[in-house]
Amino acid sequence: MTSEPVSAPGKTYLQVVGIFFIAFGSVSIVLSIHGLFNAGYLDATLPTASGMSWGIYYIMLLLGALFRVTLGVMGVAYRTRLEKAALLKILGILFIGYSILYMFLSSMIVYGYLADRLGLALAIGLIIPALFIIGAHKNHVAYKEKQT
Repeated sequence: MTSEPVSAPGKTYLQVVGIFFIAFGSVSIVLSIHGLFNAGYLDATLPTASGMSWGIYYIMLLLGALFRVTLGVMGVAYRTRLEKAALLKILGILFIGYSILYMFLSSMIVYGYLADRLGLALAIGLIIPALFIIGAHKNHVAYKEKQT
């Protein structure tokens, strides 16, 4: 059974960013699990400025890492499936929302205030997810054109 080649203009974006998400998300999963095991020690020796537990910080890190890996796998798997572009676009936007929330909350937990370099962290931390959304958007546009 042969199928005609699919023209997916955003497939390179989704594949490259998806691989980054899988790689960095996997490392984050390992680090967050390690951090969760050591949260009690960190609470006793290095309390956060806000007084909250390090465990909360590492749970937030773990949730974001799981989301990142899932998004990466979906991006790589669905890079040529134009009908999945809208889903990838929505998930990419949700991921950016979670990333912004995570950056603000982690800054408040660790430092007790919004860190001076939060703007730089937001700019750098949102570039790669934005590229994911661009790839999904390109595929979504191609899908809508194919439908008409």
